[in-house]
Amino acid sequence: MNYQRWPQAGWLIEKGSVCLDDGIRQETAKAGEWIFPGDRRCQQIFSEEHQFICVRFALMWRTGGVLFPSEGSITFASEKFPELEKSAHDLLNVVQASFGDTRISMGKVKEAALTHFAVMRAFNEWSYQYVNAMLRLGIKPQLVEESDPRVETVLGGLRDFPMTKKLREPDLAKLCGLSVSQLNRVFMKSKGKTPIEMYQDRRYREARKGLRKLDQDIKSMAYQLGFSSPANFSTWFKKKGGISPSEWRARNLSNDLTEK
Repeated sequence: MNYQRWPQAGWLIEKGSVCLDDGIRQETAKAGEWIFPGDRRCQQIFSEEHQFICVRFALMWRTGGVLFPSEGSITFASEKFPELEKSAHDLLNVVQASFGDTRISMGKVKEAALTHFAVMRAFNEWSYQYVNAMLRLGIKPQLVEESDPRVETVLGGLRDFPMTKKLREPDLAKLCGLSVSQLNRVFMKSKGKTPIEMYQDRRYREARKGLRKLDQDIKSMAYQLGFSSPANFSTWFKKKGGISPSEWRARNLSNDLTEK
């Protein structure tokens, strides 16, 4: 049993069952069903014997928005979309043939060019079938709006900014010829967040990626992310996610080991 905030993920339950409990409602998926947990904190409770294929993924517009944002989970019978099930098995077979261990994160391995594109071809087919299933279920994708070019300029600066350095709002505002207050108003209107808030979100994503690497200690990670001390990093991380970096690492690495 684990407690976490899910990334985008899809589970094809092949044996047993899993129950997701967020403290308000429960959702159970059994053998022969897909479940997409959505973006919510929840406990995952597996039956004593279980087996499933888990695909963790991120399908986003180029502007950064998630394609199908969802706070609630989505469950449906796998037989409803047989091509989605087939593409999941095809993806699993390609990863097994290429790496052996199917629990790896594709961002952590160095593979040959043909291996990389073989995996991506299989993943792209699964992604296509996933999108097709969501649309046929009536799940509407998030619309992409025309973005303010000034926002795009600053977003580019945020993506390229080295995290070992301190980010200053006046430098961001200078990129697009605005004052700091004007920049924040433009961003709040377009993105619902200030540039600094978006940067902190990026920082948090990078911190979680680093915590999944056992060979990276928390102290060095703190300095790589631009914090003056590990204590400051821990305080910031707990404020963002509700738990300390060491607690997050323990829970998520434990969860990874349960996924087969």
